[in-house]
Formats: sequence, structure tokens, C-alpha cells
Amino acid sequence: EGKLQDALECFQQALVIQERLAPNSLEVAIIYNNIGLVLKNQGDLERALVYLQKAMVIVNEPRLKLLPGHPLRLKCIYEMGQVYILQDSFGLALKQAEESISLLPDYKWAHILKGKALHGLGRYDDAIDSFDEALSRSPNYGDALAGKFESELAIAIQLKQGEELYYDALEGPAET
Repeated sequence: EGKLQDALECFQQALVIQERLAPNSLEVAIIYNNIGLVLKNQGDLERALVYLQKAMVIVNEPRLKLLPGHPLRLKCIYEMGQVYILQDSFGLALKQAEESISLLPDYKWAHILKGKALHGLGRYDDAIDSFDEALSRSPNYGDALAGKFESELAIAIQLKQGEELYYDALEGPAET
């Protein structure tokens, strides 16, 4: 419904209750993750990262015995990468994507995140390869198709600009 502030308040109330009942539990990590998502959607990226990192600390606790590819772990890594994309921290986003892929190679969202990060770094051919990886897992998936199109468009623009520079150089300096 777009009521982000209401959602944030509900999650904060749930956090108070859940921390009292079972501190550092998987439920607390889920609430941290949800608060991070709301903050990301509100544009409060620094605070979003804080909550997503808190969720990761809990998810990575050995006592929980979660599998490496546990959905919450992958979700936290992905969402942190998304925040890094929004902050134009493409190298950090790429690191998140690669971590996620190392945990679960078939996770299409990790390949999409990697493609977005590579696109942001200007590595358009590599970005296309990552989007193709996502599409191999989920053909015709809109986010992967859109990302691939953006990277192909960026390559076309680069080629066009290079062509214009080439023809400008052939013509020589303008006469005055």
C-alpha cells in the first residue's frame, strides 16, 4: 500500500517484542531485514545498511546452523548489494553478488545484482554475461532482460560516440 512509515513502526514494535522473547534469533534477523528493506525504500540507505548488517550478523551465527544458501542469508546479501547499487558503490555491490553466487550458484537474483554492478562499473560485456546467466535460470525474466538491454544500449552508445570521434578526426580541424 506504500505506507512505509506505518510498516516501519510495526516492525520496530515487533522487534522490541521479539528481542525480549528471543534475542539474536532468526526471527529478530528477519525483522532487521524487513526494517532494512523499508528504510531502503524510504531512501535512508545508511540506516538500511545498518539493519541489513545486523541481520547478517545473526544469520551467520554458527549456533543457528543455517545452510550457506539459506534464503534469509541470500536475501540479506542481495539487499545489501541493492543498497550499494543505489549508493553508486558498484564494487561493493559486485562483492555482495559474488558472495551470493559462491553460496548458491543458481540464485538468479545474484546474477542480476552482479550484472547491475558490472554495468555501473562500465563493464557492459561482463554485465550482459551476468544477465544471460540469470536468464538461463529464468528465461524471459523482466529484470534480467531490462538489465541486458541497458548494457547493450550502453555499448551501442559507446560505439556511436567512437564513430563520431573517428569521423571528426578524419575531417580534421574546423576551418575558421
